[in-house]
Amino acid sequence: MDLAEINYNEALKIYQEINYEPGFAPAYNSLAKIYYAKKEYAKAISYYKLAEQYSLKSNNKYHLITNYNSLATCYKELKEFETAKAYSEKSIVISKEVGSVERELFCHETMADILFSMGDYKNAYASFQNYASLKDTLFNQDKNDAIAEMQAKFDVEKNQQKVKEIELQKKIDDEANTKQQLLLIVVIVVILISLVFTILLFRNKQKVNSLLEQKNAAIQANLEQKEVMMSEIHHRVKNNLQMVSSILDLQARDLTDEKSMRVIEDSLSRINAISLIHQRLYQSDNIRGIKINTYLQELAFDILKNFSSSVTTTPIQLTCKVADLNMDLESAIPIGLITAELITNACKYAFLSIEKPEITITLNKQQDALVLIVTDNGVGKQASINASGTSFGTKLIKSLSRKLRADITEDTSEKGTSIQLKINSFKLYDI
Repeated sequence: MDLAEINYNEALKIYQEINYEPGFAPAYNSLAKIYYAKKEYAKAISYYKLAEQYSLKSNNKYHLITNYNSLATCYKELKEFETAKAYSEKSIVISKEVGSVERELFCHETMADILFSMGDYKNAYASFQNYASLKDTLFNQDKNDAIAEMQAKFDVEKNQQKVKEIELQKKIDDEANTKQQLLLIVVIVVILISLVFTILLFRNKQKVNSLLEQKNAAIQANLEQKEVMMSEIHHRVKNNLQMVSSILDLQARDLTDEKSMRVIEDSLSRINAISLIHQRLYQSDNIRGIKINTYLQELAFDILKNFSSSVTTTPIQLTCKVADLNMDLESAIPIGLITAELITNACKYAFLSIEKPEITITLNKQQDALVLIVTDNGVGKQASINASGTSFGTKLIKSLSRKLRADITEDTSEKGTSIQLKINSFKLYDI
């Protein structure tokens, strides 16, 4: 942007701020001349049309003559000859209306130039004759000489201006090319650095992924091997417990002492509670633990199956309200043994004269604790857990409760017995 363009833009800004409309048309016209000199004809046309709007608004026909003649010249340069011719005709008509011979002279010169460019040489010659006739009318010979001299000076200045414009344009082009070359170099360098970094990152990622895959494969193989081994261990433990159970069962057949037989039966029940866990573990795909709800329900049914016929004529009704929890082996075994002892005690002592015996097992997680409740509708004759009992079952329950950090609460009434354990130490696992 040259100094003249900056000055006219500043002037236009001031006119707009103070709303001085008479200054708009000359300012736009001057800016249009600058862009015409730069051969930015489209931009020049836009400013000449803005000048035209304010000339029409102020009804300044002299400005309109200049606007239309300049627009005709611009469109001629863009080779839009019909549009150029239309604007030239407008400038000639208004020049005649206002009686401005001098402006009409230049308008005919523009028209002649346009018609000549269109190839309409006949009308171009007629327009040139009009131009010459007006010129002769205006000036005498001396003035013609002065005009010739002025024209020569003008041509020199015009040529100098053109040289300056060419030099300026060359300088602008050189600066633009230099900037483009620098920008291109910077872009190429950035792309190369990014490419090298991406390749290094990709190769490093491939190595890391390969190492991770190898480690994961080794870990998975090791884990699968351990799971197979653990499953086999659970299977063997279960078989060994069954063998012990069978030996005790054979020994019990030779016993005649009722107390000894009861001890053997209780032991068998406890062994069955532990054996059942190992059976479920080796039959399951997950060896970390078991679902406590299915385990306690199956355990309770096994105990009741052994006691129902001997304790009461009516089958004992079992209700299980156990949450679906995945429990670790270390927690499941003591909870299963405690539940088995409580159910066994109920079967032994609670239903001697009950027509419809019922046992309810409830296990839920409440905040950070598990609450286990075993309830029966018996006569309330169970041996007290909290009392200083000496039976092995009572001692076993207390011992296992300490391991689980469980608080025991017992409620015995005519309606039956309810024993609650609030278990504070337990371990669940996520599948």
